[in-house]
Amino acid sequence: TDTAAVGANGISSYNIPDGWFNEGANTISVQAVDIAGNTSVASSDLTITLDTTIATPSQPDLTAATDTGSSSIDNITSHANPRITGTADPNTTITIRLDPDGAATTIGTTTASAAGNWSYIFAAGTLSEGANIIDVLSTDSAGNSLDSANLTITLETAISIPSSLDLPVASDLGDSD
Repeated sequence: TDTAAVGANGISSYNIPDGWFNEGANTISVQAVDIAGNTSVASSDLTITLDTTIATPSQPDLTAATDTGSSSIDNITSHANPRITGTADPNTTITIRLDPDGAATTIGTTTASAAGNWSYIFAAGTLSEGANIIDVLSTDSAGNSLDSANLTITLETAISIPSSLDLPVASDLGDSD
């Protein structure tokens, strides 16, 4: 409970001190008291939500269906449109970033479901041949954000053609080299 003076125009404003609200929903109402001591009925409740936290999103995971390496968990793929999945706070915006420890280039966004699950399918050509380091940044409606642990996806779509074949001279028992 606190008080605030009303200006001559009948308008009042009040700065709520730090620490008055708890994380989550907080309800406030006001009552007016005139100089004669008459008290009004309380106003309608106003609910103010204080949101200063967000959970760390899970490390992205290349789905088994698009992990085409020697095992379904090696994060090596030749798939044109690999898919990653993960979890985060419900209804948060998930930003997929390439090279998170360097330029942190945004390559796409998705939204976590009400259960906190999300998935993202890379467009063809988004990932480069070789190792691609990615992470996700989860951002809630209050602007709180945290990033995940990195995931390295190795894209292997081409195989080198042997440049030349030759039999070592010591093994060549024929008439010509």
